[in-house]
Amino acid sequence: DTLVVATDSGNASPAAGLINLITPGGGTQGVRTSAAGSTITVTVTPAGVSDTGTTVDTATTQLINFPLGAVPGVYTFDMNVAGFDSATPGGVGYNLFATVRTTGSAATLIGASTALTNEEAGFTGANASVTVNVPGNTMRVSCLGAAGKTINWAVNGVYVFAS
Repeated sequence: DTLVVATDSGNASPAAGLINLITPGGGTQGVRTSAAGSTITVTVTPAGVSDTGTTVDTATTQLINFPLGAVPGVYTFDMNVAGFDSATPGGVGYNLFATVRTTGSAATLIGASTALTNEEAGFTGANASVTVNVPGNTMRVSCLGAAGKTINWAVNGVYVFAS
């Protein structure tokens, strides 16, 4: 018997007994494959970033420092940020959207990053933002604390890249 693997856009037959599964970016751009025995598993994994940090009073902490890489293109980032002060108790939440272009060596924030903001009373001054480091070719997510608060922050986000 001859093995033929049917796909959505063509068929594959073994060469030297092997069939290669090629994923975008070697598994780094949202699709990963794994194999065990006679089973091949394809997993959709949105490209994402996450981190945690803490601010005391009105200090700033940088949670994400994302290198944009050497390939020119455009990224969109959708970041969810949560902050909690257990002493109050109280919290804040932000949804940040940003578009960043890279030349492969320098970054440009396209327009202004957009934020949806939810803050409890007493958290005036707290903030989360997206910035770019032009000579460093990176995208950053930073959080600013609020007076009298120790805020534990968490950020989780996804991105899309086109080149």
